[in-house]
Amino acid sequence: LLATMASLILAASQKDRLHFNVFADGLTDEDCRCVVSLLERLGVSEQSVAFHHPDMAPIRKLFKPYNGSHATFLRLYLCEYLSEDWTIYTDVDTLWFRDPCELWEERDDSVSLLWSKDLPSIAQGVKEYARQYCPDLDVERYACCGVVLMNMKRMRQTKLVLKCSEFASQWGTPLFVDQDILNAVCLNDAKLLDQRWDCMMPDRVAVDGVVLHFNGIGRMFNGPMTGWRVLYYAWYRF
Repeated sequence: LLATMASLILAASQKDRLHFNVFADGLTDEDCRCVVSLLERLGVSEQSVAFHHPDMAPIRKLFKPYNGSHATFLRLYLCEYLSEDWTIYTDVDTLWFRDPCELWEERDDSVSLLWSKDLPSIAQGVKEYARQYCPDLDVERYACCGVVLMNMKRMRQTKLVLKCSEFASQWGTPLFVDQDILNAVCLNDAKLLDQRWDCMMPDRVAVDGVVLHFNGIGRMFNGPMTGWRVLYYAWYRF
């Protein structure tokens, strides 16, 4: 969380436009103080962060945990927890080397979600097991929800939370959890962004600035460093 927030602040062309909503499920009071301290060191007012402690009981009742936690499903409920019309959602295994103010300019009122494609191998795997609940899934449009520009006003209008709950009640919790649910529910209500906003396989255009997504790095923190990826070096370097 600290690394992701620091990178966002350093990449932002206008730091005063940033406002962080931190969903603090599992964070201690000391953790939250560390976040405020980080903001102060990087020249951002502590008034620019809000900590949310949502009731997780309904989520635990409806979904199976992912890696021992239900926090990932908070993504489905942001339009209910926050009052804003728009927000940029980001996982905390990302580092931003591209201006979030530029992403903000990509807002499009005609769709609920704007996001980037997932890895081709992931998309193809999902296509195979999603045939029952989403036969029209297009691997070329299957997106990663590690970074999402969310039109929360539209999400409320289209009753997105209700649709996701109904999906889980009928089909259970799929392999890629809330990401699979959002791809199915928003099949025709999403738009793809430039891959530089959620980059898991850097190429030559990455030198112009990307949001690096270090998916899987969380497993390295509290156990042996198995399955090490070269990309992780960039995270530890930062």
